[in-house]
Amino acid sequence: MSKEIELLAPAGTNETFWAAIENGADAVYLGLKDLNARALARNFSVEEVAGLTDAAHSRGRKVFVAMNSLVREDEIPKAVGVLSALEAIKVDALIIQDLGLWRLARRYFPGLRLHASTLMAVHNSYGVKMAKRMDFSRVVLAREMTLDEISAAAVAAAIETEVFVHGAMCFSYSGLCFFSSYFGGKSGLRGRCVQPCRRRYTWEGKTGAYFSMGDLSGLDVVDDLRRIGVRSLKIEGRLRPPSYVASVVKAYRMVIDHPGDVDVLSAAWELVQGAFGRAYTKGYFHNDTPGDAILPWRMTNTGVFIGKVLDYKRGQLLVDVRLDLELGDRLRIVYRDRKSQQSFLCTGLIETEDGQVWIKTGGLLKDPRGALIFRADTARGIGFERSAARVYMVNKASFTAIMKKAHIEAQDVLMNMPAGLRSSEAGRFVKKQASIDVWVRIPEPRALTLTKDFDIKGAILPITPWNLRSLKGRVRTWLNDMEIVWSLPAIIHEAEMAFYKEALKRLVRQGFGKFEVANLGALAVLEEVLSDKDLKRQRRKATIFGFYTLNLLNSQALIGAKGLGVDIPQFSIETDQENARCATNSAPFVQTAFTVFSYIPVVTSRIALKNFNYLGPIISPKGERFYWHREAGRGVLLSEKPFSLLNKQAELKDAGFSIWIIDLSYRIKSKHMPRGRTGGPALLRIPAKAFNFFDRLE
Repeated sequence: MSKEIELLAPAGTNETFWAAIENGADAVYLGLKDLNARALARNFSVEEVAGLTDAAHSRGRKVFVAMNSLVREDEIPKAVGVLSALEAIKVDALIIQDLGLWRLARRYFPGLRLHASTLMAVHNSYGVKMAKRMDFSRVVLAREMTLDEISAAAVAAAIETEVFVHGAMCFSYSGLCFFSSYFGGKSGLRGRCVQPCRRRYTWEGKTGAYFSMGDLSGLDVVDDLRRIGVRSLKIEGRLRPPSYVASVVKAYRMVIDHPGDVDVLSAAWELVQGAFGRAYTKGYFHNDTPGDAILPWRMTNTGVFIGKVLDYKRGQLLVDVRLDLELGDRLRIVYRDRKSQQSFLCTGLIETEDGQVWIKTGGLLKDPRGALIFRADTARGIGFERSAARVYMVNKASFTAIMKKAHIEAQDVLMNMPAGLRSSEAGRFVKKQASIDVWVRIPEPRALTLTKDFDIKGAILPITPWNLRSLKGRVRTWLNDMEIVWSLPAIIHEAEMAFYKEALKRLVRQGFGKFEVANLGALAVLEEVLSDKDLKRQRRKATIFGFYTLNLLNSQALIGAKGLGVDIPQFSIETDQENARCATNSAPFVQTAFTVFSYIPVVTSRIALKNFNYLGPIISPKGERFYWHREAGRGVLLSEKPFSLLNKQAELKDAGFSIWIIDLSYRIKSKHMPRGRTGGPALLRIPAKAFNFFDRLE
């Protein structure tokens, strides 16, 4: 790939857009008011995007639009209209994760250049190969990759790669987090995350921010990423103020333009240190288990620590200030419970004889004695925000004409996709069956004893060294009694790839023909194995299932997955009943699976936290209980309350699901977990949640 490297900056407001442009960004990414993964940002109308795109193009810069939210079935008409409009105004690229949007864009709007969002969890070379096969122009790699893994991905296919180098990090792999959705219906995959990972949790009597990551800074690896062949360096921060964006963009511009200059690097570090982020970490670039990424005992807030509140009188705080303040600084107070906080502008400063300072606040709601004070922005930064408030207007007549044409094209698309299928495609799909098949997911063959009470079609087993060894001897005779689906995990690190490829070849040679993929990269691995000349005859017999981490939330996504080779896609576990019913009715020829019972991994992380063991519960501020489970190379956080619809069979049939999956992968050490055989009656007795199924998914 080219050694030229792009600096890509965030814009959540008009002011941050200009802060990025004026400080050296080559491209800016921003979101619309709907259908993007930062719904809490101000975001932009289509007309504003048109104006900013013209402004950027006049300066030789680019605008990418993040349309990276999962789309509900009832949002498809709106999505089609937006796609048509963005193609008409000639944005430089569209960032997406939803396979439904991908299918619509590639089929009906070929003028749109597509970037695969980091929410697609592309984390290895095969994920990059699949993105290339899907005609993406660029893939945004997962933040959890080392430099060696990024290097392997960058040369895997003739496609651009983009890497996050600065800003907030998530404890979970992007695209594999259900934390916010499971405990409040606010889906992070739909841009509504309420950041439960930033809260303080209790474990064995100790309270800490066990899941709150520091902010990433990759200034030191800019030259390495250029050498590897990465095309774009991405700064996170669509919710950040303009002063933050200005400082960080300027710092990275300096380092990009002066490779190898240690003095410039030092000056750039000074700039970002004053940008009011969290404590910095170098992330995974040099270490796949970074020890500095999480420090549970530090504060999770952004900003620079000022001091502790010593006294409070008539709207004034007495603080032992540790740095100079200015009138107009934006400050944040974190109260003694370390849970609640409040922001305000500094309206006055009175220094005492012993060096302490009274800060005028304009009034606070409760006694702040013992609270901590942070500076979130400077008066100079806020002044910059006002000075940067310019508007680039589009030509109204021209814009109206363009939008009218785009609207007509969108309506034409909608009229020609009544069920999401062209007549020429229908023959490739199998009519959904009327009967229900039940499959049970188990961790190993010995767990088959847990399924004796179930009337099941077969078992889903993960591909592990232990399970492969179990194919010899007595266990193999157990497996011959039922159908087996062999499952590839959602995360396959580059170093693990050889094992999984050889395992798949062995299983195919032994006559197994059903497999499950939880990531598009895993699909690429499986397709490569099945296309091997010695195994090619088996491809016609193979059946590929999809796991719910493919995040299929609408009919177009189901059809898109089917077109990629997933014979039996599984619907998103986040869905509500009405959305599922509408989606399956709009894809009548797609046989759709759904998990009906599971201890859901609400978080999947590369960090194997050493603070926890699997015996003790981790308790949230609201009293919710979780259990930490370590697997090879990753960890998952499980809720004490499983997701269960076992007693809602009529509703599941109404939703259009013909394959039901009971997931017994995890057995937590909870007082609610039945001992011994896990039959249907025992599972029904466990206190459970229905997730979003009976409440509209937000």
